[in-house]
Amino acid sequence: MSSVGDALNYLATSAEDYADAVQSEARLEHLIKNTRAELIGISDEKTQAAKEAWAMSQKEYRKLCEDDYPLARRRVAYHKAKQKWASDVISVWQTQNANKRAAERVR
Repeated sequence: MSSVGDALNYLATSAEDYADAVQSEARLEHLIKNTRAELIGISDEKTQAAKEAWAMSQKEYRKLCEDDYPLARRRVAYHKAKQKWASDVISVWQTQNANKRAAERVR
């Protein structure tokens, strides 16, 4: 079981990494939309649906959607899960200490 110190250390040192992960995810979302729009704009297809299908099949777009964006989302999910873990560890520690103090008052 990890210690309260580990949880506090994570919370104290991870804010910048978490913010970077969130920023990277948002930047990639924007880049995906822009890339798709640019590809639709240069497509020679006749219908809008065909242009969108062509754009979405392009290597550049697929790399963003299938490789880069999932990694960015994973980093954000990691930090969210790690923050929840740290919060839970601290909460359990607080509860245990409150129970100890209550037991000492009863004596």
